[in-house]
Amino acid sequence: MKALFASLLAMTLTLPANPLKNYQWKNRILLIHPNADQAQKEALRQLLKKEKEALAERDLVVINLSKTALDWPQVISMPDEKREELREKFALSPEGSTFILIGKDGGEKARQSDTLNLQELFTRIDGMPMRKAEMKAAK
Repeated sequence: MKALFASLLAMTLTLPANPLKNYQWKNRILLIHPNADQAQKEALRQLLKKEKEALAERDLVVINLSKTALDWPQVISMPDEKREELREKFALSPEGSTFILIGKDGGEKARQSDTLNLQELFTRIDGMPMRKAEMKAAK
């Protein structure tokens, strides 16, 4: 019995921790992986700044997964190894841009390529049962 427990404990300790676990059931997550184009990055920065209140209203946090850090106040930065782990987990190509919506349950809800359409994501979020309950409770 002790050997079984020790084996299970050893396996648990070697499993990588989910970098998004701290957000589960508290926040929705928008993973952004913009390409290196500076004009696109600036447009994305301006869009996120403009929609700051709408993001907060939907408990949406934005996490950068690009290889370069983004020093934007509304974007959460992670250590390089965590960003790499998430890029692998979500099969992100180094080419192009990808935007992934993760629900409060931790599951992938939507994926967009090249251009971020926040209004489309907001519509999807607002149609989710958990979000409908949040809106009803806020009235």
